[in-house]
Amino acid sequence: MEISELKKAVHKDLTAQKEKEKKEAIERNSKLSKINLYVSNSNNPQVVQFKKELDAEGIKYDEKIIDDSPKIKYSTQSRGQIIVTINNNKLVIGREFNTSRQLINILQRVAAPDYIQPNAEEMLIEQIKNLNHNMSKAFQAFSRRLEPIVKILSELSEEENESNQPKTGPKQKNA
Repeated sequence: MEISELKKAVHKDLTAQKEKEKKEAIERNSKLSKINLYVSNSNNPQVVQFKKELDAEGIKYDEKIIDDSPKIKYSTQSRGQIIVTINNNKLVIGREFNTSRQLINILQRVAAPDYIQPNAEEMLIEQIKNLNHNMSKAFQAFSRRLEPIVKILSELSEEENESNQPKTGPKQKNA
């Protein structure tokens, strides 16, 4: 078998595997609850692309205009182009997700047929824990990035202090 034939065979197998996985994902996604897709403008290129990707993944949705839904608009305090609601969850682009892939990953949890909405207090406690954890990690990373700068500034400060010390010559003996 020549290398080019081998490449073609591998490519064919990979393509077939990818198609199989895509069909399985579409089948899983078809079982998800229908979402409400609030958009600022149906013709916005970002919105058009999101809808195209949701359709390709088998995600069912009802499209609505954000400005026609003041409760959604004002409760999320968002100026985002896309807001998704499902099972009492409001997902805002730029806050919970940035890409359609991220949205689909979230929907596979919160739109699942067996999804159970936790009570508000429990959810709030867990969100605070997550926020605390994420902030702690961010501060640790920030601190690690600052360490070299602090070290250099400390060394410069020591050098300056040493150069500002009065220079004394050899001690003279009192006669």
